[in-house]
Amino acid sequence: MTNRILFVFGDAQNDQVWFHRLPSIMTSICSLLSFMTAVALFCCGCRTAAPGYRSLSNSEIALHPPTRLAFPLRIGPFQRSFAQQKLDDPKSIRVGYSYEGKHSPNIITITVERSNVSPAEMIWSLKQAFTTANPDAAISAPLSADSPALLHDWQTVAIDYYGFVADFPPSMRHQPQRRLYGARTYGGYTLLLDSTPFYPDFGNVILPATDRLVSELFPN
Repeated sequence: MTNRILFVFGDAQNDQVWFHRLPSIMTSICSLLSFMTAVALFCCGCRTAAPGYRSLSNSEIALHPPTRLAFPLRIGPFQRSFAQQKLDDPKSIRVGYSYEGKHSPNIITITVERSNVSPAEMIWSLKQAFTTANPDAAISAPLSADSPALLHDWQTVAIDYYGFVADFPPSMRHQPQRRLYGARTYGGYTLLLDSTPFYPDFGNVILPATDRLVSELFPN
């Protein structure tokens, strides 16, 4: 019995050795954790950019030279969440703004690129693709019903459908959702606006906030 106890706990001399080695052991563990954190952050950064894009730093997104458009860090309830540059066309970028209100998590992504497709054709194509993928989708009421001047310089479409919501109970995960698309030309480039799904009941909050976002980003 005594031998078993000594095997588990060791003798006093070994305890002193481990005690003196404890700082170096803790340092090694901290170094390993730091390395793992760095790897995790690197991998997360790699996944942030969409395929064919690279992430931009804050200084790189201060201004889009071809259009002279600025993308500030914050506009109203929106905060810039990412900025990316197309790898095969450095003048094409996409910028995301996240809505910080309590009503509904929402991200507005704005893509700036050259395109031979008119805004009206682009919206029609997006609408067709979305309604084909979501047979229950329906075009919602005109956006002017929410605001007389809402996105008045844009070709727009808002689509209502039932979408998957992961944080609901299993029997309630298909909830009414709304998706907003907008397109227009600016300085020889085509601008495409795409919102993540939001609850239609919050449209009277999200849509005016989005209108303010685009009116400040793209003044006439």
